[in-house]
Amino acid sequence: MLALLPNCGGGSPAAQSAQGASEPNNASATNAKPFDFDATIKREASGLKELGVQGPDAAWSAKVPAAAEPKLSRAENVMLVDIPIGSESAVRCQVFADTLDAAGTLHGVIKESAQTVEYRSIAPSGVGVLGGVPAAFLETVYVTETEGGKGAGGLKLAIQVREQESLLCLHDELGYRQTFKDISNAFFSSFQVRNAPPNANTYSEISKLHIGDTDVGYSWTRVTPGEKPGERTFSYSNTTLMPVSPKDVIFNDAYELYAYDAKSVLQSATWVDGNNGQISMKVTLKRGAGAKYAYEGEAKGKPLKGVLDAPHGLGGPLDTAVRLKKKLKAGAPFELVLPEYHPSVDPTTLIDVKYSHRKGDPARQVAVTLREHTITTEIDDDGMAKASSLQIGKNKLTIERLKSEGHP
Repeated sequence: MLALLPNCGGGSPAAQSAQGASEPNNASATNAKPFDFDATIKREASGLKELGVQGPDAAWSAKVPAAAEPKLSRAENVMLVDIPIGSESAVRCQVFADTLDAAGTLHGVIKESAQTVEYRSIAPSGVGVLGGVPAAFLETVYVTETEGGKGAGGLKLAIQVREQESLLCLHDELGYRQTFKDISNAFFSSFQVRNAPPNANTYSEISKLHIGDTDVGYSWTRVTPGEKPGERTFSYSNTTLMPVSPKDVIFNDAYELYAYDAKSVLQSATWVDGNNGQISMKVTLKRGAGAKYAYEGEAKGKPLKGVLDAPHGLGGPLDTAVRLKKKLKAGAPFELVLPEYHPSVDPTTLIDVKYSHRKGDPARQVAVTLREHTITTEIDDDGMAKASSLQIGKNKLTIERLKSEGHP
């Protein structure tokens, strides 16, 4: 991934020397202008014009603001689009033919480049829905050695993982933060694939996660028909960029996949968690004879295998939504306890999860209690969570729906 960076690394031409000039010259050091970090980081491009760019054989196209014609090249199976903005470093956008782990990919760029630069700040800088697909942004400031002495640089990244391909934009130069966002937004929003397969989702929902005013991630829920009539597949992906200090972020990707038969009975499920680019858990669950489900996988480096007894059935997100829809429609207070499997909490047993709506609560508010944690949730007319909040220590994590289409 580091090879695809435009400049990031020791001696980068985009790194601004703290002694005044990033290139040596004949002027004496006493005549060098002092480095103004505040002014440098606030600079933006101007006079950009919207220009089009196409992939090989017009397989895909996009439009971006640029100072000159974008240049297209290839590195192995990745298409590179260098977009001039009238500065020392172009914005580079990349088109991957595969779906990537969003947080893991960002972590990989930071980890590789940290071998040659010293990061002073790393922070998530926004989440949005662009062209119907979620995207996440990250900003950094680093120091490195240049020919003119100690230098400062800024690497900005944006990633969008789509149904069939992934897009990554980056810019290695101090400042131009809004310029970078504008170009990334335009590239992601306008990106079109020729002969793209039709959208098979019957339901799609995108939410963002934030702590205070900081967007720290997003989730994407989709429901698609199964292979046989009446079957359905429920998929959920979650990407978080959780800051734990001014220069440390935990990069997490989580995936859940549930398969239901025509009677809405859960047949199988898969959970995958990845932290900082490494898989920390992968567990599969399959329905067996009677009321038993077999689980197998690995968590925290240890193998897992066992059988769960579910005499009252084993719920999943779709049947839970149906139950909550009915309960809330009745309008009375209720307390619903359902046995659920949450391997990230405990992969060896079922956990009783309590859903409660008390007298005096807002009409669609449900408290979800899972062991010591309680999530306050607003439920929509389909029984799906529209907004949720969870207290984590002194901080409040809020999940807010940005967009939904169809019905589950």
